[in-house]
Amino acid sequence: MTSAAPLGPAGQRLAAMLALWVARCSPPRDRPDGARERRWCGLLLIVERDLPEPDAPSSSATTRFAREVHVGRLLLTEELARVGRRVVRHGALVVWTRDGKALASSTWRMGALHGPSRQTWPDGRLRAHGAWVEGRKDGEWWHAHADGRLDRERTGLWREGVRIGGIKGFNDWLGSP
Repeated sequence: MTSAAPLGPAGQRLAAMLALWVARCSPPRDRPDGARERRWCGLLLIVERDLPEPDAPSSSATTRFAREVHVGRLLLTEELARVGRRVVRHGALVVWTRDGKALASSTWRMGALHGPSRQTWPDGRLRAHGAWVEGRKDGEWWHAHADGRLDRERTGLWREGVRIGGIKGFNDWLGSP
């Protein structure tokens, strides 16, 4: 049996920094409002709340909850479902800036994008919007570059994840059925 090579000075410094970083992390705790909070070294805060079940049968193995993830200057709010041992997105997902602007929003159904989706650039201009059906783009999609120009490569009419028509003019699609 061979033994592992000893760490050099750089490896020892890295191991010491990692141990210090892990030591600063706080254990999960329950908040007075009933939410569960986990914090990692001041860099990441996760808050989870149970959601009421909308007329779910008592034998349902699915439970829903909401999660807030604070990372740097962004806040991600999402609705999730616990199905057995798996946790999947199920409901709205929104990415917010600290000043309350929504950068992205989408709707999920049992782990797949399903419904309207909208993204903006940090300055507030529209970046993309369209709709998803079971994880695939469907319908009219509009994309813009950071400088505001229309992205003609990705803008167009989509069916089941395949672009079937490009844009010709307002609501006129090239090659549309």
